[in-house]
Amino acid sequence: MQQLTLKVNKLQQLTSGIKSFEFVSPIGDDLPVFTAGAHLDFHLDNGLIRSYSLANNPEESNRYVTAVLREEMGGGGSKYMHDNVSVGDELQVTGPSNNFELVDISSTHILLGGGIGITPLLAMGHKLKAENRPCHLHYCTKSREETAFVEEVEEIFGDNLTFYHDGGDPSKGINLKETIGVQTKDANLYICGPAGLLSAARDVTSHWTVGSVHFELFQSTKTKEEKAA
Repeated sequence: MQQLTLKVNKLQQLTSGIKSFEFVSPIGDDLPVFTAGAHLDFHLDNGLIRSYSLANNPEESNRYVTAVLREEMGGGGSKYMHDNVSVGDELQVTGPSNNFELVDISSTHILLGGGIGITPLLAMGHKLKAENRPCHLHYCTKSREETAFVEEVEEIFGDNLTFYHDGGDPSKGINLKETIGVQTKDANLYICGPAGLLSAARDVTSHWTVGSVHFELFQSTKTKEEKAA
């Protein structure tokens, strides 16, 4: 796996808890190619290793864009990214890697994102739009104000987009049985979001064709020392 040094070029507070990070090469080189759904593993100075999905257009060779949700009760990786990473800093990463690839033979792509889970789906949207391939994004958040990349999402997906704002109460949000309970012909489903959304969506789609439901779940919580052991 490639080891890279990336420089922070831009930071943006997207919502009250989500910040985006734009990275470039410290010497102005093109960055390694990535595919929609890919992620980078960040080796942080506090010893943690965290995986963050890439959100920008895979056709861009000059930058990587990701976003991080600050988790107060997490293991410390997101708080480090929010509190300690500044423009001009250089970070060590490995990747890009992809365990969440688009299926090329699918005739229809259904994307289901919850909160910060929009990041890999946004990159997928760029690719699907460029290739004029049928798709629809179902995007679940608390409110429009708490919706990351909202304007970019609207520009990319246009009419092929449905927002679900639940005000913090999942019972008032998306009805998964109505939305993805029936598999249309040749459809593939891509899910990224909180564990509760992933679990519920997988239960609802348990009858879908084998291999047609794809999801991203990161469990990279090891420290550098544990990785080396």
